Amino acid sequence: MSIWLYVFVSLLGVIICHYLSELYLRKDKVIVFIIYLFVMGQFGSQHYSLTFDKTFIRNWLFLFETDNSAYTDLYRYIALALMIVTVLTIPPSKLTFLSRVLKKKEL
Repeated sequence: MSIWLYVFVSLLGVIICHYLSELYLRKDKVIVFIIYLFVMGQFGSQHYSLTFDKTFIRNWLFLFETDNSAYTDLYRYIALALMIVTVLTIPPSKLTFLSRVLKKKEL
């Protein structure tokens, strides 16, 4: 997996987690929180695996097949940063600037 694909998919995951976190706060439905936990678990597990185990999850998100031949320390540092950012989306999300940025792009 290329580093750009990893970063793009991970940032997409952060946006999805933030959206689900905000949706959970607005709707207060348990099912939204369960979906949030599932999505966060999928993205967080790859970040954790890269940071601490120094390996890729073979079938990440059931879409991307990877092997460990492409692993470098750059992946590890990026994974640590993305893991921290992903944890910041726990309700209430600390990434409130994402809502403003995404709403400006819609206009």
